[in-house]
Amino acid sequence: ELDRAGSPVNVTMVKPGVIDTPFYTEAKSLLGVRPRAVPPVYDVSVAAGAIVSACERYHREIYAGDSAAALGLLERLSPALLD
Repeated sequence: ELDRAGSPVNVTMVKPGVIDTPFYTEAKSLLGVRPRAVPPVYDVSVAAGAIVSACERYHREIYAGDSAAALGLLERLSPALLD
C-alpha cells in the first residue's frame, strides 16, 4: 500500500534466527518441561545489527543470523518444504 501510494516510508521485514533472550528461562509450559532453544543461538547484538543495517540502507528483507538466512534460502527454493 505504501509503495502504491508513493509514500517515502520503507518497510523492512527483519527475520531473526534464535536470539538469546529471557524467553527460554522465563517461559511457562503446561508440559512441565522448559523450552530449549534450537542451536545456534545468537546474541541480541546480531538482531540489533540487522535492525541498524535496515535503518541505514533499505532492504526488503534482512536476516539476523546465518541459520535464519539458510531457512530463507530454503523457503525460496521450496516453499512447500517448510510449510
